[in-house]
Amino acid sequence: MATRTSSLRSLPAVETVLSHPALEGALRDLPRALVVEAVRAELSDERARLKSGGAAAPDAEAIARRAGERAALERRPALRRVLNATGVVLHTNLGRAPLPDDARRALEDVARGYASLEYDLESGRRGERGAGVERWLTRLTGAQAAHVVNNGAAAVLLSLAALAAGKAVVVSRGELVEIGGSFR
Repeated sequence: MATRTSSLRSLPAVETVLSHPALEGALRDLPRALVVEAVRAELSDERARLKSGGAAAPDAEAIARRAGERAALERRPALRRVLNATGVVLHTNLGRAPLPDDARRALEDVARGYASLEYDLESGRRGERGAGVERWLTRLTGAQAAHVVNNGAAAVLLSLAALAAGKAVVVSRGELVEIGGSFR
């Protein structure tokens, strides 16, 4: 017990770890609060390890290095590019279909500044968000009108509402789709 207590006492203080040269880069590049949180988390992990019979406490440098790595990991963006090797062509947990280069370039060009999303450039007044895509879809399909939604469930609902207006619709349990842990 005395050894465990002395090991706990030998853990460096938060300020001692923060002032170690191993954390200079992290403190320069990351928010101080994030680095402090990482140091406290490392010290907490060490306390728990020592209380459960772990070997002697590491020095301030080792804790500072691990805290710097932990803080850097926290700063990493949640969304990152991945390789789809799942065997599922359009895996919904990995986003949607990748955009072709031409489409990406067109989006990038428009996203560099303001865009005529809901503004009619000819009249100088507020426009309709879907007017441009509706114009192209009606030309392509010969339809009288068109509307774009952002997911298949919305498309099915709109189609069903149009085709079965005022009528009962039976949906088989087997046709329910599980998305994100719930059925839709």
